[in-house]
Amino acid sequence: MFKDELLASDVSERQITFINFEEPEMVTAAYKWREVYDEILAKLQPRHMNYIFLDEVQAVDGWEKMVDGLHAKKITTVMVKDVIARQGGGNVKTATNIMWFMLDNI
Repeated sequence: MFKDELLASDVSERQITFINFEEPEMVTAAYKWREVYDEILAKLQPRHMNYIFLDEVQAVDGWEKMVDGLHAKKITTVMVKDVIARQGGGNVKTATNIMWFMLDNI
């Protein structure tokens, strides 16, 4: 997995955030994008590149705003998995049927 490659290349575990919104403890919560966004921001390592993996992110209301906001940070690379097809423009909304879609700032 990509996480193992990151760790092998001297990326710290603290620089990697992985959230699976299908995990049982996540399914019962009704997440709003701003809550998740703030939680992720609090974990970012300010002097290093941070890698954010979001699995089944469409479970979060307003997930597009969250992903766009995270991608706008110059210290993040955001990877999104299994996004449901959405209508409209924008690079995230059209990233359907792709196993991992990467918004890369490196």
